Amino acid sequence: MAVSFITAIPDLGAAAREGAHSWFNLFNHLPLPNTLRHFLAIGLILGNYLCALAAVTSTSRMIYAFARDGGRCAYCDKPAETIDHVMPRSRGGQHDWDNVVAACARCNHSKGDRLITELGWRLHSQPAPPRGQAWRVLGHRTPDPRWSDWLDLPAAA
Repeated sequence: MAVSFITAIPDLGAAAREGAHSWFNLFNHLPLPNTLRHFLAIGLILGNYLCALAAVTSTSRMIYAFARDGGRCAYCDKPAETIDHVMPRSRGGQHDWDNVVAACARCNHSKGDRLITELGWRLHSQPAPPRGQAWRVLGHRTPDPRWSDWLDLPAAA
């Protein structure tokens, strides 16, 4: 949201001297009818909210991919640092639960935009949306076994 305001402020030096008031008074000084000024303000706020929501959704998908996959690489089972798209986005793969897995940096970079069948690799588990309540609470940590009665945790292998 800050970027929208900064690009709309005519004099950044004056805005910096005014402090927070410049943010709140931005639309009062625009040479527009009140109705149009209100629609502009609502549009900026709504647009920035939706962009932020998309970023949160992407971030949460990454965090929960780690939780779902136990923090392990879906290809080699070593500790994961990144996420990877099983069907690369450059080949039409989507950024959804059925296509996103946790991956170590080595496997992610080695795979690039190729399919796992082209490399002769296989997945250790099939990607799917997380189930139960555990994924919402646990993030990417190892679950505390004392929570197992309430969180529908998978059985330890």
